[in-house]
Amino acid sequence: MSNTSISGQPAGQGAVAKGRRMGSSRKRLGAVVLAWATLASATLAVPGGTSLAGPPARPIDPKQLEEFAQDAARYAEAVKGYREAASAVIQQTHQRRMAQIRGKYEPQIALNEQEEKQRRMDAIAMFEAFLRKYPSDKRWTPDAMFRLAELYYEKSSEEFLTATEAYQKALDSSTPPTDAPPLANYSRTIDLYRRMLVDFPNYRLLDAAYYLLGFCHSEMGQEPEAKQVLLALTCANKFRPLDPPTPVADSESSAGRPLEDIYADCKPVRADSKFLPEGWTRVGEIHFDNGELEGAVSAYSRVLAFKDSNYYDKALYKLAWSYYRDNRFQKAIESFDELVKFADVKKAKGETFGSDLRPEAVQYLAISFSEPDWDGDTLPDPETGLQRARKYYKGRETEPHVREVYQRLGDMYFDTTKYVEAIEVFKTVLELWPYSPEAPQVQDKIVRAYERDRNLVAAAKEREALGRNYSKGSAWYEQNKDNPDALAAAQQLSEDALLSAATGVHAAAQACKGQIQGTPTQADLDNCRQMYAAAADLYEKYLQVYPDSKRAYEFSAYYADALYYSGQLERAVNAYTLVRDSEQDNKYQEDAAFRIIKSYEELMDRMTKAGQYETPPIPDETNTKAPVSPLPMSEAVQKYVSAIDWYTNNLQTEKVDELKYAAAVELLRYRNWPEARGRLTQIAKQFCGTKSELGFKAYDAILKTYFIDYGVEDEKQKDCALGRLLQVADDFVESPCGRDPSAKEYLTRIDQIRRSVKSKVIADRVKLAIDNEEQGTDRKLTMCEEGAGGIALVTGGPGAADPGKPAAAGGAGRGGVSTEIDVGLALDLIELVNGDPKDQDAPTNLNNACVIYERLYQFNEATKCYERLARDYPDSALARDAVWNAARNHRRFFNFDQAVGYYVKIAQDPKFADFEHRKDALGIAAQLLDNDQQYDRAATMYLKFADTAAEKPGDAAQAYSFACNAYRKLKDTSRHQKCLSNLLKRFKGEAEAGDYVVNAYMDLAVIAEQGKDRRATLDAYKKVRDEFQARGLAPATPAAAAAAKAEFLLLEEKFKAFQAKKLVFSSKPEQVKKAFDTFTQEAKELRDEYEKVWAYKDANWTLASFLRRGDVFYEFAQKLIFQAENPPADVKSLEKKVCKSNPDDCGMVETQYKDAVFQFVTPIEDEAKTQWRSTLDRASQLGVTNQYVKKARENLSKYLPDEFPFVKDERIGLEYP
Repeated sequence: MSNTSISGQPAGQGAVAKGRRMGSSRKRLGAVVLAWATLASATLAVPGGTSLAGPPARPIDPKQLEEFAQDAARYAEAVKGYREAASAVIQQTHQRRMAQIRGKYEPQIALNEQEEKQRRMDAIAMFEAFLRKYPSDKRWTPDAMFRLAELYYEKSSEEFLTATEAYQKALDSSTPPTDAPPLANYSRTIDLYRRMLVDFPNYRLLDAAYYLLGFCHSEMGQEPEAKQVLLALTCANKFRPLDPPTPVADSESSAGRPLEDIYADCKPVRADSKFLPEGWTRVGEIHFDNGELEGAVSAYSRVLAFKDSNYYDKALYKLAWSYYRDNRFQKAIESFDELVKFADVKKAKGETFGSDLRPEAVQYLAISFSEPDWDGDTLPDPETGLQRARKYYKGRETEPHVREVYQRLGDMYFDTTKYVEAIEVFKTVLELWPYSPEAPQVQDKIVRAYERDRNLVAAAKEREALGRNYSKGSAWYEQNKDNPDALAAAQQLSEDALLSAATGVHAAAQACKGQIQGTPTQADLDNCRQMYAAAADLYEKYLQVYPDSKRAYEFSAYYADALYYSGQLERAVNAYTLVRDSEQDNKYQEDAAFRIIKSYEELMDRMTKAGQYETPPIPDETNTKAPVSPLPMSEAVQKYVSAIDWYTNNLQTEKVDELKYAAAVELLRYRNWPEARGRLTQIAKQFCGTKSELGFKAYDAILKTYFIDYGVEDEKQKDCALGRLLQVADDFVESPCGRDPSAKEYLTRIDQIRRSVKSKVIADRVKLAIDNEEQGTDRKLTMCEEGAGGIALVTGGPGAADPGKPAAAGGAGRGGVSTEIDVGLALDLIELVNGDPKDQDAPTNLNNACVIYERLYQFNEATKCYERLARDYPDSALARDAVWNAARNHRRFFNFDQAVGYYVKIAQDPKFADFEHRKDALGIAAQLLDNDQQYDRAATMYLKFADTAAEKPGDAAQAYSFACNAYRKLKDTSRHQKCLSNLLKRFKGEAEAGDYVVNAYMDLAVIAEQGKDRRATLDAYKKVRDEFQARGLAPATPAAAAAAKAEFLLLEEKFKAFQAKKLVFSSKPEQVKKAFDTFTQEAKELRDEYEKVWAYKDANWTLASFLRRGDVFYEFAQKLIFQAENPPADVKSLEKKVCKSNPDDCGMVETQYKDAVFQFVTPIEDEAKTQWRSTLDRASQLGVTNQYVKKARENLSKYLPDEFPFVKDERIGLEYP
């Protein structure tokens, strides 16, 4: 029993798991496996584009990959079958052998166990009898107790085992028990040991008794009692075994302070006791399990003195774990490292003891190094795990376990997907131990880390290094040539590395290209190009190493593809040329020839973007002016055309015809009319009968060159060019293309050309006529003198090819080529429109007819013409102007209903959303509707105008204000108020809208005033005044008038309060004086407050304030008069007393009181008159009279009628100074 191991805390991973903190941020390390095979086998074909342009990328050996996959599947299935069969045979054999063994030995074992139980019971009975007879014999009783306690333990253990087995069987039955499982009960053993310690404290096996007593407490889950007894064994100078358990003050966190060695001065009960290592270990376990890490460290440290003990390595491991749990990673590393070195020393001696915890120690060395927060501030430390490891192991690189720790650190980063950190560690391993036998595997891990981090470019480079650095002839190979296992592993990796890297990166690049369709970012494009560049480098190295490979031709094609898609176009051209001209095979000849063409196209595009030269556009009338001369052609363009010519001359594919046309178009770009027209003519003749669409395109390109020639400024040359253009058009009509049923579209276009020329001739005639009219000239149309010109051919005029044909409308039949404007020109244009309403020039012709009518002042016809243009061609670019012109003409001639209709259409129809006159139409429509008292519709138009004028807040606010005013006119108070609120909300922060914001506040105040809500009215007027002042708006404006009114009306509240306030006098002179002074001060302050109104410089309210300044003192005077006429009660009482004592003095007191009060009235009334005079003076200065001036004069006339006689019917003015 004394050799029983620690059952409560097994060493190894279980102890580690048990020791982990709840809620810790440290998680179990797990490997994250990414399916590289999926990426490596990806063969997505990507359509060409501008940035990764070109034909779809070629899949990599799909047939071979498929065959390989099928072989691998068959092999895996066969292996699975073999394994299942072998496993079944082994299992059957094992079961049969076990049955034989059980049949032979189980009966004998049962008999022996039964005999053992009986003998144990007999021994217990004998020892119990002995103790009853000799309970205190110092020599024999302790030994009997010790042995009886062991027998009690064995009996209890067996009973517990039997009960547990029975309970487990019951659990497996159909009616499992619901009560708790059985518990071990060693109370008889414990009681006997405790009795022995009391009765025989000096027993020779006292240390064993302490240990076994603690062990039994522990087995029963009585950890405090177990720790007390074990501490009595190991620290007898501080603890007694039978004392109540003494807790160690270690529950508080020790973070941030040095650990205290709480058991430093302990002395054991027996210095030579063999139970001390296990005893201290168990004490440490109890502390550890309870989170008492300081106590655990102190206890485990005591075990380190017993280096030969079986508990040395376990205690050292748990000591390291305690440091780790307490975030003392440096100490944890030192302890883990010491354990590894201890295990290595034992292993070197051929001993297995001490090595079972070594793997976990190495693992947690790596974990400790990688912990991001060593200083406990919850933030990652600047020092990395690798930096810590290098610092700690500096100078110790030759120790056998150091490289293992580094590699485990890298593996840990790798398994937790921290690939950047893992790569850094693995590269450090290769730096420190470049010739290690495991170096190829480490290099392979670097490759896989880059792959999983999606850095396939770097992965390819590292894979290439794997194939180069560890192959035969390398320095590593020489260092490990006597290690066949290492060489075999390296060879296996390096053989596959180069080809796998090339094909894998190529496949990944293709997958990348497939994933960025649409609108990829520049970073996406760069990433894919880098992958292709890496693949090209690897293919190049492969072709250099294996130039005679059977797949050299195939990989040459892949190499060219990779160069192309990586943007290395010059090198791609050379590579494709080798594939195209190769005599080994022609499988990829067509593809290579075509990609040479695409490469030159991208090269030219790249050079254009780089500004090395400007690629000429395909010539048309907008970018090319006659007369035309050939442009110099760059070397790249010449090679491009040559590449096309090689393709069309040596290959027969469906691309040949279009490529011939492309080469001709390229010559067109460089204005090489003769060569381009020659090639296009050949194409037209070749394909007009067989491939009409291409023939049509060729004729179209030819016609464009003649259209360009027609753009020459010289009028004669211009007409001659037009004649040649029409002759080529006639040739087309007579050609097989023209007779083909598919030629209808082109024949229609030829007709359109003729019609277009006719309309252009008319337009030129109108323009020339207008110029003649405005400039007083008499110029004529100029016609070709070298054969039939265009004007003659179209109009049937002089010089036409067939003078027998009737003259066309608008031509000689209407005066030849006269330049006079007449209605006939408009009729000719309308006739063209009627002849083919769907002609593309029809809207232009109709518009020109409208202009002619306007020039001839036939506005009614012009308006009808514009209305037809807008009606029949609503999608034309001219349609919106036509609606505008029709509206303008209707308004000009007072047809307001029609004008409003068109203006509203412009304002509301989505087609006019970006029309340049839309805002004007909104404003005009709103004004017309407003004038027509259609206030609801007018408000809508005003609001839309405000939306369109958002870039000009002043205009927008004005329109919004008009809309609100329209609702006012509509007498819709609710909508009026809502409109004003919306105006304030929208324009409150706009400086340019200040006047309208203030007026809006004023309108809201008026609405509040109409609602008889005094408080709301005052608040509204305050907002008017405050908004004006906050914006710092200019005085003498409508907004200033509103603010002045608000300021005045707010002061009116104070004036009313002053009016309502009672003046109370008594018989005491000092009270009268005080009351008078108080009222005088209030009157002056109120008078002065009316000066605030002057700042707004509004004549009306300025004069109102002047008037009210006099009214203040007038009201004061009236209060004084009232007091004089109505003496207070104490004066009347005094009057009665005086009168009673002396009848002759009756009335004397009241008279004296009145005289005293009336002395105050005169100066107050004088002040009122002064202010009223100021009102008249100010009105005279302003040259304005109004009701306030009239009221001031009326007030003065009451006091000074001779000086200010009352005048009726004065002129009321509201002018601003």
